[in-house]
Amino acid sequence: MSGNEEASEAGNTGNSSFPETNWSLVRRAADKEAPESFHALSKLCESYWYPLYAYVRREGASPEDAADEVQGFFARMLEKEYLRAANRDLGRLRTFLIDAIKKYRAKEYRAKQAQKRGGGLVHVSIDRDWAEMRYSREFSDSVTAEQLLDQSWARLMIDRVIYELTGYYRSKGREKEIHLLQPFLGWDGDEGASYAEIGRELGISESNVKVKVHRMRSRCRALLKAEVARTLDYEDESAAKQELTHLLSTVS
Repeated sequence: MSGNEEASEAGNTGNSSFPETNWSLVRRAADKEAPESFHALSKLCESYWYPLYAYVRREGASPEDAADEVQGFFARMLEKEYLRAANRDLGRLRTFLIDAIKKYRAKEYRAKQAQKRGGGLVHVSIDRDWAEMRYSREFSDSVTAEQLLDQSWARLMIDRVIYELTGYYRSKGREKEIHLLQPFLGWDGDEGASYAEIGRELGISESNVKVKVHRMRSRCRALLKAEVARTLDYEDESAAKQELTHLLSTVS
């Protein structure tokens, strides 16, 4: 790769894999008369069920009940038109969903009004074994349910960015490089090898490794900022930075 190609790498956020914002899905899902409403809600549910599952589990629900509650919540979102309440006052998708599931648990599930799933309502594929494995490794037993939702939300954003970042490096034939450099992102609790050791693995100097790490981190932060911005209902640089700072603080 030339110097110019390397220099442009960090600034390229690679948004092509995420062509629509999450809030555009919310608005399409809210229009029950639109033919794409069901698909939009299904996509939204598939993306965000786990943080809500973790929230309900930390509130004391069993694995079976937590899965049922999340299924019921998303079904009710369509049936009761919860999505029409989404507005700029709840401009963070995370804020909107936590507010909505609190209302659902108070008014619907606890009142035992939940119905059998189906009948054309959205169905979320919940892998309970995977969810329980992840839940058992969550950050701290001392955090509240809402704090756990924030942590899970942040981890979801990070996982998506790592997936995107890995795909980019793989497309450039640099899979070994991202495998060796990824621990320097600092999110997995694994310091990995030293710069010198990685340099020997890649056949480059230690200083070149440091440059690659710097560019990887810059690219990763740009991707993460773009991912977080997609969960906001408005284009606001300071709001995106504030949301990013908050989410990263939950996993630091």
